[in-house]
Amino acid sequence: MTIQPACLKTTVNAFCNLRCDVGFESSPPSTAVLCLASGSFEALAAAPVCLPKKCPLRGAFLAAHVATSCEDKVEGDTCSSFCAEGFSGSEVQPHSCSDGNFTGSLPASCVAVNCTTNTPGGGSLDGSACSGTTTAGSCNVSCIRGYKSQTQLRSTCLATGSFSQVTDDCSAEQCGSLASVGDFGKLGVTSTCRNMRFGQACLAYCDRGFTMTGAPKNLLCDYASDYTTNSGFKANTGSVVAPVCVGSACTVGFPSARGLQHTCSGITTGQQCEGTALPGYFLPAPIKYMCAASGQVTKVGQGSANTNRASCQDGSVGTNAASTCQRKFVEETCWAYCSAGFTGALQEYVCAVQSNGQFAPEPVGTAVSCARRLSAEPEVEVERRLAGAVCGSASISTAGLDILSLNASSCDVASGEVCIAECATGYSLVAGGKATMYDCNNGALSGTKPNCAPTACNYSLPTGLGVTHNCTGVATGSSCTAQCGVPGYSLPQGAAPQAFQCTASGDFEGTDPTCAPKNCTALTLGTVFDTSGCLERSFGDPACFVICGEGYELVGSAGSYQCLADGSFSGSEPQCASKTCAGSVPGAPTCSNLGTGETCNVSCAAGYSGTPSVYTCGTNGLIA
Repeated sequence: MTIQPACLKTTVNAFCNLRCDVGFESSPPSTAVLCLASGSFEALAAAPVCLPKKCPLRGAFLAAHVATSCEDKVEGDTCSSFCAEGFSGSEVQPHSCSDGNFTGSLPASCVAVNCTTNTPGGGSLDGSACSGTTTAGSCNVSCIRGYKSQTQLRSTCLATGSFSQVTDDCSAEQCGSLASVGDFGKLGVTSTCRNMRFGQACLAYCDRGFTMTGAPKNLLCDYASDYTTNSGFKANTGSVVAPVCVGSACTVGFPSARGLQHTCSGITTGQQCEGTALPGYFLPAPIKYMCAASGQVTKVGQGSANTNRASCQDGSVGTNAASTCQRKFVEETCWAYCSAGFTGALQEYVCAVQSNGQFAPEPVGTAVSCARRLSAEPEVEVERRLAGAVCGSASISTAGLDILSLNASSCDVASGEVCIAECATGYSLVAGGKATMYDCNNGALSGTKPNCAPTACNYSLPTGLGVTHNCTGVATGSSCTAQCGVPGYSLPQGAAPQAFQCTASGDFEGTDPTCAPKNCTALTLGTVFDTSGCLERSFGDPACFVICGEGYELVGSAGSYQCLADGSFSGSEPQCASKTCAGSVPGAPTCSNLGTGETCNVSCAAGYSGTPSVYTCGTNGLIA
């Protein structure tokens, strides 16, 4: 019955309320009826329609550790409760739905179980903090040493016994600037250690133009939360100390112009020196030079290295004597001789710098000495000769003294006078020879020509890296050629050998060729090796070094290679061993201690099925 029998003892003309029985309900909840004299009831409204009450899940039924079959149960229905998935404990508990509530007791003890599958880890993830995490619990997942994440990584233990998936967004830490560590920022020290990330190796060595004492420094970027010293770098062996790099001495390009002295001998890479004028020569300002890393001395700035040469303005050499020394340049030779009517030996002089800074002729050997000549010539003949025509350019030409190798400028004289024929600037007397005297007699010059030969140029010879020339011994008026003749050097495309001219001043005039060293082809040794230290190498460069590529570590010393004149490399490979990958694959002990390139197979445990996976130890040091 769904309606309560509460009206059975109702008296005549009395009212009672009809209600649903326990466990049932209606709307409205009751209906009034009247007891008639006939003993029957008369309903004042429609009788209630009674429906079974529903038993809602509430209280402990909603706890995470409880599972139940009691959803949507109504009066009289039966069901059970038990420990939810992910929990273990009590036996199944029976329940029945009675008047909107469930009878019976819930499971007394449900214990959360540990998650055992899909444990966070592998790659750059570290899920060690998740050990012991039970159903509905969560744990922090971190990055392995040397890696960092921009977010807080967490994983939840699911009821299935598996951890929720965590995205690996860990990236390797980056080392700082090696140049800020110790002497690594000093001139001459260079490296392949730029933009290094955790686990990467690099090499510090000496730059072009410097000589290294000892071996290059093999370094490892080990930047991590527990190590930030030395910008994160560690040495494979010993301490993080820069290699000792000493500047190499320059060997070519030294200034060699006439009248120029310099302090460049022995200078090394990066050092400067100065060129100044010798006494008797002048420069507007000292010239600056620098020893370049190529080993060549180069001029700094735009100043000219051409000196101006002082001269002797006064050619006086003593009483009763004349000379060719007037307007001769410093260091240039001239001749002193006795005037007409006097006798004495012809003497060689040189225009020299005096202690007072002035310039005057000085005897090379014996000073000229003149005595009056005792003449037996009749006086009338002397007068006739002195009254004759003067000697000039026509006389000089007629006597054959107007050639390039001779200087007879002193022979523009009166009849009866004497003059000198000497070697012109840029020419010198053949061994044992002297200048000669000429007599002017009525417009005609008589005497013997001196024997003069071109003087070899010794100043401003061609120079430069790779430059060869055939200028040695080339004398005034002749030319020679400078080119890139040293093996391993060549002229740039479109350039040609340079011509040099030997001038009367003793200097060569011409432009030094710029020789390009032979570039070596790329060094190819395979992925095991890191050849970045040998990129863009040319003949003449110091040795370059090869270390092990990413995923491999050096055993012993780096490989040393030299760029040869033919554009090839000569050297020996370093010895490299594979690195052990960091981390592991959770639940797969066979994937521990893998070396670069090694693999492991992970398959489902007994009682489970699925597709096996292959994991590889990558060159980045991670198993994936």
